[in-house]
Amino acid sequence: AFNNENQYNFLDMFAGLTYKTKMGPVIISPSMYLHSYQVKDKQQESLKKRNPSLLLPAVYAKWTIRSTQSLSFRYAMEAKFADVRQRALGITIADYNALWRGNRLLTNGLTHSYNLYYNYFDLFSGMNLFGNMSYQYKIKDFSNSTAFEAFNRLNGVFNSIEPNEHLNAMFRVDKRFNLFKIKAGAELIAFRNNNNINGVA
Repeated sequence: AFNNENQYNFLDMFAGLTYKTKMGPVIISPSMYLHSYQVKDKQQESLKKRNPSLLLPAVYAKWTIRSTQSLSFRYAMEAKFADVRQRALGITIADYNALWRGNRLLTNGLTHSYNLYYNYFDLFSGMNLFGNMSYQYKIKDFSNSTAFEAFNRLNGVFNSIEPNEHLNAMFRVDKRFNLFKIKAGAELIAFRNNNNINGVA
């Protein structure tokens, strides 16, 4: 028997404050939200509750360099909680040769997100420029674990001690002429995930 019956409840109550001010061509809007969470799951005749409270800040800023050109920045701290599948202790079938077992000891993760945007558009010259860079720094993130046995494997999840990181940068430019348009662009993706295979991180 897989013994995978589970009752799961998640509640998020929050209140926050956002302030917005403008200083010439610059707009700044910081915010702060207080979240009170309730996580409850009942499985294998055992009830487990957690009631964390988190203060999550954010800020948005935009510099309008001119009417056709702007630079924006956004930061946010976000909380991530496990879903019922990730917390379930019972075994479920994930694939024809793979099983899945959750982790009831998972705690919430925290993600620091940074985003930078640049935009330029000139209607008269037909030039359009766009750039975007995003970076995420994930603390106690949910990472995957895999244990191999013969041709079978058991997958799971755990809170990573080391941070997981993700970087994405993209640039695009296009130029219109009378009879045609040219486009060019580039994208960079880099990441670090701390997974575990057969007990080795």
